[in-house]
Amino acid sequence: SMAFLDTGTNDIVLPETLYAAVEAAVCGGSGSAGPTAHCHAFFQQGICAALTPSQLDAYPDIVLHLDKGVELKMTSRDYLLYGSPAAASADEVCLGIGKGGERFFILGDTAMRSQYIVFTLQEVGFGKVNTKTCGSI
Repeated sequence: SMAFLDTGTNDIVLPETLYAAVEAAVCGGSGSAGPTAHCHAFFQQGICAALTPSQLDAYPDIVLHLDKGVELKMTSRDYLLYGSPAAASADEVCLGIGKGGERFFILGDTAMRSQYIVFTLQEVGFGKVNTKTCGSI
């Protein structure tokens, strides 16, 4: 699949097959109880839900493998987002990943918020932001 980096798109938009694979990897054996109880509902119903910080941290990292060996790693705090307009309250998180076309995906703000992005005419590079020395995001 071809990926587009778009600073004007809020979410990561994945082809349906990749979206299903990410859901399976993130939710795994999540049941209806426990810290990741809302996992499948985030992906299948697009709900927002109130999570404590420890519940949020119970969700696994996601690693997208891009061309040339580039890996884009996101923690649960990168893809489960506080402050969404869809959230009913400030303690709710919403999934920052959606389904899109069949042949491409879009890396929007969700993918970029914790990365240091370098744009050149030939390539795009990613690097983790060091919030201890660069301020907060």
